[in-house]
Amino acid sequence: STIIVMEDFGDKTFNILYTDRNLYNFLKVAVDNLIIIQNSLTSDDIYKLDKYSFYNLKLEISEFVDHYIPYKKIKNFPRKLFFESWKNIFNSQNFEFSSFVHKDFEFINLIYLNKNINHLKCGIIDFQNAYQGFIGWDLFSILENPRINFSNQFNDDLIRYFYNNVFINTDFKTFLNQYYSLNLVRQTRLLGRWIKVLNLENNLNYFKYIDITEKRIISCLEKIEDSNLKTIYEKALKRNA
Repeated sequence: STIIVMEDFGDKTFNILYTDRNLYNFLKVAVDNLIIIQNSLTSDDIYKLDKYSFYNLKLEISEFVDHYIPYKKIKNFPRKLFFESWKNIFNSQNFEFSSFVHKDFEFINLIYLNKNINHLKCGIIDFQNAYQGFIGWDLFSILENPRINFSNQFNDDLIRYFYNNVFINTDFKTFLNQYYSLNLVRQTRLLGRWIKVLNLENNLNYFKYIDITEKRIISCLEKIEDSNLKTIYEKALKRNA
């Protein structure tokens, strides 16, 4: 027999409740949920989910090439070198794409349940895009979300907190390298996505997301060691200045 457990979470999403004063508390309870998810789910629980691959990575960063670059009228963009550089990163960092990834783990999909305690104060919705991937993907989704323009003042603390409390085989430096590389993938896709949706919907609100995402990419590039990739991004973003 099959059991379905249902609960009405209501509509008090994190994105409408957080303030600068309580931001850390909201981030902390979100990260606590990620820790519990990662430490609870096994390969038997997620084996039917698709596994992230370079094919998926290339699809994501292609949105930047196909939409952002033309929108900014950047000519002679080194498309081949761009993808080759990402291929080198993918092959050299030995990613373990074997963990559960929600994919859309951000404030708009987290519901505040005030009557509950501890991590149960956070209700999570929209699991339809879940897959097997990098253990820290949802972490940077929540800490570096361009839709919510908060600073990264708590990032170092919460990244270390997450790493110290999940079962993970890599050392902290390796984890950080993978974290920032894949966060750059996500921000790259989003920068192309905002342009794509802006063109489709003519919704000027996306302009603010573009600016925030550009800044998050610039910040992330400081943690990336690949010189070719850094040069490509810096020239593309500088052209926008």
